[in-house]
Amino acid sequence: MNSRPKNRFGKALRLAALFLMTASLASASLTSWSMRKQCDWEFVQKVGGIEVTTVQLEDGQLGARVRFDPRGGQAITCKPGLINSPLIFDHASVHVRGDEVRIKVYTALIENGRTYPDTVVVPLPKRAHGNYRLRYENPDYSFFEMGALVVP
Repeated sequence: MNSRPKNRFGKALRLAALFLMTASLASASLTSWSMRKQCDWEFVQKVGGIEVTTVQLEDGQLGARVRFDPRGGQAITCKPGLINSPLIFDHASVHVRGDEVRIKVYTALIENGRTYPDTVVVPLPKRAHGNYRLRYENPDYSFFEMGALVVP
């Protein structure tokens, strides 16, 4: 009769431990996600600029190669005036709309065990051949005209 209460306590303890592990993993994931931030054009210029070129992918499709260093360690298109050692280039968003290619870049905080490239390649739609206006989209949906992008 005494073994039964211990067994229930043991089950409750295991369930509580499982719940706490699940909650902590979910919290870490949400924290990482919430730390991602879209950059505005002013910030992009302060950390050295951004470069967008086209590349051919292995499957024959074309992609947009986006080079960006939010740490401010490289002069990509302009001299950096701001250093951000805890920031990394998380990802880029590239969309073709009519005669323009719109781009956004996102930063995140450094995470252990993750690599930090300064270049990301985003596949372009198959119908994307042609000459486009390259525009940077700010978080407030305003745009900065970056020039032209030729997709061969």
